Amino acid sequence: MTNMKKIIMSIMMTAICTIASAAITQKIYLKNGSVLSGFIAHQEKDGYMEVSTDEAIICISASDITVKEVTRKESQLDKAWRKWAKDNDALMGYGNDKSFTLCNISAGVDVNDSIASEPDELDFEERLAEDGKTFNNVRILERGMKVRFLQLAPDSYILRWDEIDRIEGVRSAKNALSGLKRTYMLKSGRTVEGEYAGESFETVSVFKSDGTVETMPFGDIKTLKISAVNPNQDISEQSPLRDVVTLTNNRTRRGIIVEQYNGGPASANYIKMRNSNGVEEKIMTSNIESIGKEKNTAYNPLFDILLKPGEVMVNREKAEFVKVTEKDDALILDSIPEKVIRLKSKSGMATFDVEYNGDVKAEMFQVVTLTKKTVKKVDVYSFTYKDLARSTFQPKKEETSMNGTKKVTFSVPANAVFAIYYSASNRAIPIKTE
Repeated sequence: MTNMKKIIMSIMMTAICTIASAAITQKIYLKNGSVLSGFIAHQEKDGYMEVSTDEAIICISASDITVKEVTRKESQLDKAWRKWAKDNDALMGYGNDKSFTLCNISAGVDVNDSIASEPDELDFEERLAEDGKTFNNVRILERGMKVRFLQLAPDSYILRWDEIDRIEGVRSAKNALSGLKRTYMLKSGRTVEGEYAGESFETVSVFKSDGTVETMPFGDIKTLKISAVNPNQDISEQSPLRDVVTLTNNRTRRGIIVEQYNGGPASANYIKMRNSNGVEEKIMTSNIESIGKEKNTAYNPLFDILLKPGEVMVNREKAEFVKVTEKDDALILDSIPEKVIRLKSKSGMATFDVEYNGDVKAEMFQVVTLTKKTVKKVDVYSFTYKDLARSTFQPKKEETSMNGTKKVTFSVPANAVFAIYYSASNRAIPIKTE
């Protein structure tokens, strides 16, 4: 496989999952023990690449660094370190006197003890030392001939392929409703679909829908197509990263690579790229100088709620049913003050989603306006069967997610009290619009 084929194929593997908080789509394990969590931002034809990280574990020779410890009170720690310290039981002291030790590390070598005369001869650790790289607010995990420390701040590193032991993908969350799916057409005629699981210099692995992992040589892949997991959302909103292609004429293209063809001679190979306006452009591989990725500002992942049978949420707020008691012609709700869900309205209307699990049809949820009466200084809310029959609040939209969660959308007027009545169990969810 030519270098450019490998670069394009590897870069296309990178934007593979849906993560809300950061663009960690790969964990890159180096042969020296370091682990870089982020994504491959740029690759060159000479085998070097730039990795953008959101966190990293760095291993480096103790003789190549100087360390300065800094002890801070818990209140002085940023959110990431405060969480890590609590999760790992690493805070020292008690109460308001709890503290945590971080370090500032400087890598460097004596000018008279230069490691190598040519930059290309330097390995990962030697490049850090030669560049005099500094790491502020890191946590040392291990000391000895090697120092291993954790970095939780964004950074970037230069690597060569021969320094990498393996790359692992970060699998999408079970409740992810957005993302990219890959279809590989192999030269043998087989088709393989799955989610990126990792790669080496020669192979790529995918998670298949049956729970197994399949590994394929890059050279066996004829065509790779990338499409949106959610057909109701634009693909540009489903990828955490955006492709950046630099052409041989120094022009740049940005968008999502949706296809790569490697099945013919070098002059016939190409990629297809979709820009933010939805326009696809075919670019011949021979016209590509380099390719990389950057964080996608249009990224807008959607997530499902995993509910147990019988659980209900209204606008992602856990809903509690109240008992409905029939008295004469009235159906009376209990405990409204304690269990009412309040909704903000816009332009005189309030829209809300009812999400639930189980074999329940949407029409079994009926929305009805409640009538308030004061009995012995207590507000009593009720409705009648005639109110149910006359109610005009029908579902605006119904959806069922890939995880089986069902969602029904209603719109009701502002400044009123309603019930979501579930006739099967004679219970209701009270809501108030404001």
